[in-house]
Amino acid sequence: MPAAAQISKAIRIGVKLRCPKQGDAFMLNTKAFRRQRNVCGYLMSIPALIGVGVLIVYPIVFSFILSFTGIRASVVNVRWNDFGNYIWLFSESSGDFWNGLWVAFEFSVLSTILQTVLGFFLAYLLYSMGRGMQSVYRVLLYIPCVLPSAVVAVMWNFIYSYDVGLLFKLWELFGWEQVLWLNDPDVVLFSIIIANTWRFVGITMVLYFVNMNAVSKDVLEGATLDGANRWMILWRFIFPLTISSTKMNLVLSFVGGMKSFDMFFMLEGGSMPQTRPVGLIIFTYAFKQSRMGWAIVMSFMLSVILGAFTVITNKLMAKVEKSYE
Repeated sequence: MPAAAQISKAIRIGVKLRCPKQGDAFMLNTKAFRRQRNVCGYLMSIPALIGVGVLIVYPIVFSFILSFTGIRASVVNVRWNDFGNYIWLFSESSGDFWNGLWVAFEFSVLSTILQTVLGFFLAYLLYSMGRGMQSVYRVLLYIPCVLPSAVVAVMWNFIYSYDVGLLFKLWELFGWEQVLWLNDPDVVLFSIIIANTWRFVGITMVLYFVNMNAVSKDVLEGATLDGANRWMILWRFIFPLTISSTKMNLVLSFVGGMKSFDMFFMLEGGSMPQTRPVGLIIFTYAFKQSRMGWAIVMSFMLSVILGAFTVITNKLMAKVEKSYE
């Protein structure tokens, strides 16, 4: 049978014709190319691995080693302390740490609730606007997030200031009893929460707003045609479909609140027990009392608590997300 007839018959019956030697060479070239590509990828990831090792892994390991020492202001003549720092952490002498942890927890819970609820409704309000209004209000609501902590603290100091502050004049206008916003132990924590919420609610709003725009318009139009009003659409469709943003906001707000330091330090200075969060306690022990070993142990305990909270929150919110599927 002629060669042309053989090729035609092979094509008709679907037989693949190839030269074994050429095919083997092609497979070898492909494997070599993949191996070379992997090597290039590993080489290009070396700078990132070095950065992670130097900036993250090394400080954690070194700090963990130092937590077993009596280090104070420097690493010169450091004596080994075994588990003395950890024993101190769970003794009566470490009451400042546990009180600061409770202040940070109270601040985080209240800030997270207020920031999440307010951010959700601001995002929905922004979502309901036209595109022109969205571009304006989105920038205005996000501006506080990019302001330095010092600027925010100075601004809210003027707002809370006695005699000349904005709130003082407002209370005077309505004839209400004046409040010492940053000097009254009963309201100082809530005053800092308001300032902190004003500063970071824009981040929560943007996360919700992005997620709301990802909701299918066909689903909302179908619900509207079936007779659902705006309130039903909000709670039956938009809220369940943006539950992933709720999880992210809860974690970011709570963890950020537990680590908060700057607003407490610059607004009130931590002169009262109600305004000494755990971050300010760690700062005081590390840089004012030169008890670096105790500060490191407190930092590790705070990290363990925040890590446990993050894991638990992700698992609980995963169950909530499944319940909406």
